Amino acid sequence: MRLQPGTRLGPYEIVAAIGAGGMGEVYRARDTRLDRDVALKTLPAAVTLDAAQRARFDREARTLSALSHPHICPLYDVGVVTMPPDDDPVAYFVMELLTGETLAERLQRGRLPPGDVLRLAAQLADAIAAAHRHGLVHRDLKPGNVMVGSSGVRLFDFGLAKDSVPAAWQDEAETATTPPPVTEAGLAVGTLPYMAPEQVEGRGVDARTDIWALGCVIFEMATGRRAFVADTPAGTIGAILRDEPPPVSSLEPAAPPGLDHLVATCLAKAPDDRYQAAHDVAIHLRSLIAAGSAADIPATSPRSHRSILAWAAAAAAMAALITAFAMRGSPDETGPEIAFKLEFPSDTYDIAGRPPAVSHDGQSVVFQMGSSSDEGGGLWLRRLSDSSTRLLPGTRGALAPFWSPDDRHVAFLSGRPDERELRRLDLSTGTIRTVTAIPGGNGGTWNQHDEILLSSRDGLFLTAAASGPARALDRRPNVETPLFLPDGRHFLYCLLEANSQVAVMLASLDDPVPIRLTDASYAQVRFVDPGYVLFARDTTVFAQPLDLEQRRLTGSPFALVDDVGPGNRRALFDASATGMFAYRSYTDRQAPMVPSWYAPGPQRPPEPALPAGAYSMMALSPDGTRLAIGREASPGDGNIWIFDLATGLPAPLTTGPGNDAAPVWSPDGAWIVFQRQEAAGGAADLFIRSTADPSAERVLLGGDAAKTPTDWSRDGRYLIYTSRDEGILALPMRDGAPDGDPEVVVSWPEGVGAGHVDPSGRWMAFRRLLDGRPQLAVTAFPSGGPVHPLSADLWQWPVWSADGRQIYAQDGAFRLLALPVAISGDGVRPVGPAALIAEPDPPRPKPQRNYYTGPGPDGRFLLPALPTGDEMRTFTLLVNWQSRLRR
Repeated sequence: MRLQPGTRLGPYEIVAAIGAGGMGEVYRARDTRLDRDVALKTLPAAVTLDAAQRARFDREARTLSALSHPHICPLYDVGVVTMPPDDDPVAYFVMELLTGETLAERLQRGRLPPGDVLRLAAQLADAIAAAHRHGLVHRDLKPGNVMVGSSGVRLFDFGLAKDSVPAAWQDEAETATTPPPVTEAGLAVGTLPYMAPEQVEGRGVDARTDIWALGCVIFEMATGRRAFVADTPAGTIGAILRDEPPPVSSLEPAAPPGLDHLVATCLAKAPDDRYQAAHDVAIHLRSLIAAGSAADIPATSPRSHRSILAWAAAAAAMAALITAFAMRGSPDETGPEIAFKLEFPSDTYDIAGRPPAVSHDGQSVVFQMGSSSDEGGGLWLRRLSDSSTRLLPGTRGALAPFWSPDDRHVAFLSGRPDERELRRLDLSTGTIRTVTAIPGGNGGTWNQHDEILLSSRDGLFLTAAASGPARALDRRPNVETPLFLPDGRHFLYCLLEANSQVAVMLASLDDPVPIRLTDASYAQVRFVDPGYVLFARDTTVFAQPLDLEQRRLTGSPFALVDDVGPGNRRALFDASATGMFAYRSYTDRQAPMVPSWYAPGPQRPPEPALPAGAYSMMALSPDGTRLAIGREASPGDGNIWIFDLATGLPAPLTTGPGNDAAPVWSPDGAWIVFQRQEAAGGAADLFIRSTADPSAERVLLGGDAAKTPTDWSRDGRYLIYTSRDEGILALPMRDGAPDGDPEVVVSWPEGVGAGHVDPSGRWMAFRRLLDGRPQLAVTAFPSGGPVHPLSADLWQWPVWSADGRQIYAQDGAFRLLALPVAISGDGVRPVGPAALIAEPDPPRPKPQRNYYTGPGPDGRFLLPALPTGDEMRTFTLLVNWQSRLRR
């Protein structure tokens, strides 16, 4: 490759090499004028230096630049520059930088389903017909020059002035090492397995030459093998001139009957015997589609997504099915709904409580996940055409991802809340750029006019997608999950209200005064064709038609998907209008479990006499005889129970409405503080009850912020809790009542939690996020101050030992370990490696119960043991889910 990154050709800056061949070199480049990435191809020196060939190139370039077709890659620009040190001229042309995979790459995985063959072939024939109408003959149609994506095919690389280039300059990997015969009519040009007889004989080419190549491509799509192939280039030439390929149906019995005749006509040896126009091929293909031949998946009536596809199906079958649907440009109106579960790498975990982000074309999903690996977690990308998820580099600590309208970029927020920035990631180059600052930002949406609407605790803000300051659009506080409607002017968003309700609002850039559409339980709103607003109440996502002209919802809402999990006041789902619904299952998050005893050493203590249940956080009494634990009866309805560990007999501590969880005992065992969420998606307040008289309950701390108690200092003076808005705080306590105002210990509001005070009452261990990666740290208590990091390997739910010489915590795989520490006058430091106490039981790649108790007075811990049959799945994806809207 001649050009190095950073080289400038006019306004284009070379970013990286893509490929090279006889017809020139291709680079990824940056258009510095329009701030976009493009594909730049340089031409061979002979074309650049020869005046006649340059003139032909210029004529064809003008013709192609005027050609606008959805299945042809557009030409943006052409030019010639002189390059030092010899001032040699370099001619280039600039086209759209396509993403996805080429048809050649797709065919490496085997043939395409019959329905996809007909659909993609029709699009390809339409593109060729459009080029022919403008006087352009491609001359090198092959799978490697066809890009396959969510919108179908894109034809590229017309090889401008190609018929003036000797065959010796062609890509040697795909052409004959000895050029085919040359006649006075011209030179053989093309890629050998797709060349028509007139090409290999060096005779003149016309539109019917492209039709031959189209027949070769269709044959290969349908059968997974080339129509003409031999051991040597000479043998391939002989096959092209003499042999007839077998009928498609003989290699693929499921092929539509009419496809045999279509391919045979395209591959007639004499040009006069072929279709005379590509438009005729397109008409024939569409007639086969209309006749129902595209039904490669039998039509079935819609069924519950749980019964469509058993998770126990073989991985290979699942991959093939996903690939088939990923290749579709739009949902199959008659095909069945498909559901499958995503498994993430074993060192990942969900600490975000945020929805996934589905691309507009329905082919990709981005998830926000943490990781205990050196990469530290961030945004994970899953494409339907792939069988694995991958971490997007440079997204450590990223949150609230959303897609650009063309699905080429993922935007996200990064940094501490008060220093938050909006950034954008170019998926084709991996380049990340900062767009603007947005303190308190929590979400965004990107329209087709390259404007980004951002939500924050301070209101709604608008910024240019390229870069620039964010201007206030609406100062209404506590807004989340904005979403542009298809017109790019109107938008939806959720308003978090003081009464724990969530309002779904409609506004526009032209008139920001919002209209209240409906109420929801959690902040997440989507819009899908043909005009439905999706919102969540409890664990169900509802759909209701939107009359945009009247600015109101019509009809009645109907249940679309149930069992959708809540997280951090957000409903954990997202949807595209083109075939994907992604969500985190409430059932998976609330799988029953049984608390089990663990202790250091090889001996495992006997199981406590406790039933399985949908438990949440649990706490041992100071004397180790009782267990306080949150237990859900139904979504959003849970209470605190106290179990006698000797007998297993339960007694309810709380019985009222709401969701009670996260119990914390006072050091004398006389009181229990817990978190109560009165309404689904609402703020969580702190309550306190006497263990001697459970009827004596009172509010300890109210307000709009979600609060979670985590510890009560050994001397009884402070209750430690985490506030979503403030960080970790200490509330002075006396005789079960507040004895002053809360004091901030760690003021980082997001990414910190699980504060636990050492026996001396001088130090607090806690979890925090640093550059998106969790770690165990300590700070002075209750004054706070400098933070001392202890470990990046274990950090979940730190608890001090009774003697203050160890800190127990879980690592990213949810193993329980003990880290020995030494306390000096100015800090706490580790003094040895962490020792393993217990593995998750049963072993799981991603246990979702990241809490435990202890240790008790006898040194034992209680950890959650999950039933063996529980899959602990992470996310559910539904494909072709719109059938639910048509019921």
